[in-house]
Amino acid sequence: MPHAAGSSPGSHTTGRTMDTKAELQKVYRLEAELEQVVQKQKALRKEGRKDNDKEVHAKRCELLRVIGDVIINDPVTSEEKDLANKMWNLCFYKHISHLRSDISKQKSLAKKRQAGGAGELSSPKKALLSGLEKQYSDFLSQSVTYYEWLTKQILKDLAPLTQTQSSDDDSLDDEITGRSI
Repeated sequence: MPHAAGSSPGSHTTGRTMDTKAELQKVYRLEAELEQVVQKQKALRKEGRKDNDKEVHAKRCELLRVIGDVIINDPVTSEEKDLANKMWNLCFYKHISHLRSDISKQKSLAKKRQAGGAGELSSPKKALLSGLEKQYSDFLSQSVTYYEWLTKQILKDLAPLTQTQSSDDDSLDDEITGRSI
């Protein structure tokens, strides 16, 4: 999920008292740490050893939280630093690409096995492919939920609700969650 354990979209800083410069430094530090963890993960995979997706996930979630805070609390700096694009690439796109690649590899192995007359995939291989497809689907769903939440937070700041509109808050929620991203 795009949120760290114990974190939710609502755990972002809501006040405008954040130190944007310090938060940007966190973004750059976390970006470097994420890259190190990803490289370590790739090396483990090449050696045929089990990688630690939890460590990569934790770094992505922390980076997502910090970038989201800056986007919400300082949209001007966020735009200047292209943080929305950085968030997409580091927290979503690379993971989506990784999952798609793993699914494609498993499907390719299955086709080669069938073409070679070896028959269907074994139960563990079928379970692996099914698990990867579920991870992919779940991650996409969670990503859309996060982007819907982030959009809602930005819209709240851009067009604050008046007291007469506050009763229509549910209609804003329905409008945002009804959109396809």
